[in-house]
Amino acid sequence: MVIKCCAGDCRTRNTTADALRVGEDIPDEPDDFVQFNCTKCGYVAMHKPCYDKLSDFLLKHVKSGTMNTQEKMKALWDKGRSGKYDMISKSHALRCYHCSNGTLCCVTEGRLPVMYNIGGMSSTPRTKKKTRTKKAIFTPTSHLADSDNSDANIDDPDLLSYIWNRDKIEQPPVQQILEQKMADLTCEEAFPDLPLGHLPPPRPVVRVLPLPSVPLPQFRRRAYPTFHCIEISTATLWKPQFIGYNGKHIHGLIMKLRLDGVHIINISVDRMVPRIYVYAHNIDDREIACLLIEKTIEDIVINPRPKRCK
Repeated sequence: MVIKCCAGDCRTRNTTADALRVGEDIPDEPDDFVQFNCTKCGYVAMHKPCYDKLSDFLLKHVKSGTMNTQEKMKALWDKGRSGKYDMISKSHALRCYHCSNGTLCCVTEGRLPVMYNIGGMSSTPRTKKKTRTKKAIFTPTSHLADSDNSDANIDDPDLLSYIWNRDKIEQPPVQQILEQKMADLTCEEAFPDLPLGHLPPPRPVVRVLPLPSVPLPQFRRRAYPTFHCIEISTATLWKPQFIGYNGKHIHGLIMKLRLDGVHIINISVDRMVPRIYVYAHNIDDREIACLLIEKTIEDIVINPRPKRCK
């Protein structure tokens, strides 16, 4: 039975043409074929060596960063969303030799190509079938031997020790088992009474007294046309930490407000009275600055920084 290969660059066809031209013997045609589907001719066949050469050529045009070579080979002829046939469908290597106008696509069964043999046209793909191992069935020994004369059916005395005989095991009654359990849980031994004063005293209960809470400062805010004034009803211990060395902390507070879009001209602290003056053109900016100053002073009063030892 002669089957024409649909590959455009068929090795067998080219070798046969060269042998006829030179006058040599015609080589044998391969027996294995792969089934293809042509958009014009329908079902056609391709030699297995030609299919291997075509697959190696098409794999170079498949781009995927997550698939290895075997996964690309399985997805090569898949037209689904996870397949790669759309990357190779316009390749010149998939032009049918018979009509020169149709596009070839391998017929697959479970993502594997359908193989044919020249002896019998079978559409079963040549794949290794998974052999299913049957589970071992264990039959109890009491079912294999006669229940009445199980020992009589076996002559070897060494094998009799491996046969389980239900009649030889004597189960104690339930009442006896309960009595034994109660005896194990009951302690009938009497312990002597110890004289007073021989036991260690109990551990004293130490009660942790809560620490006195620090009174928070009270703020009184007054608004003027060009500045705000904050009066603080607490001691002036917060002033050094709030001002910083040469006004470093106040300057950092002003820069932080300016980065947030709050334009503050200046913040000054009265030396005699616990007052803070906030200067800005916009009244909203002065209000925001006052809130941040009050929050900073509360943090200083609650968690004061330790003084440096000179």
